[in-house]
Amino acid sequence: MKEFNLEEAKAGKPVCTRDGKDVRILCFDRKEKSYCIAGLYIDEDGDEVLAAWTNEGRDCEGSTCHFDLMMVDEEDKPKHEFKPFDRVLVRDCDTEHWVCNNFSHYQQDKTYPYVCLGFTSWKQCIPFEGNEHLIGTTHNYEIK
Repeated sequence: MKEFNLEEAKAGKPVCTRDGKDVRILCFDRKEKSYCIAGLYIDEDGDEVLAAWTNEGRDCEGSTCHFDLMMVDEEDKPKHEFKPFDRVLVRDCDTEHWVCNNFSHYQQDKTYPYVCLGFTSWKQCIPFEGNEHLIGTTHNYEIK
């Protein structure tokens, strides 16, 4: 993720919350003095939630919050199409160790989209083949 950029967001670049929830911007000119950006995101129950942010993408004025807006950095996201039972490495964040698992399916929840056997959900999922050296490490995955 990258810091929020109002002009890029207005140009249609993808936006998410700091904690990784995709945001659909509805407008940038909400009739409210401080919180003029309005958008929707999907909560943990699968419900669409209406929220508002400042022009700087802040949810809470003056402090950093997990609902602040961020720009989605598409280049940092590995693009893979997994099939059921594919061997994969998974983790939730860059400070966690990669662990082995078997892919099951994708889910609509963009925060934890990769579901593996045992119904465990993960934020990051990469192919096992060619990445065996990452098992048990926190090293970054490099797209080849």
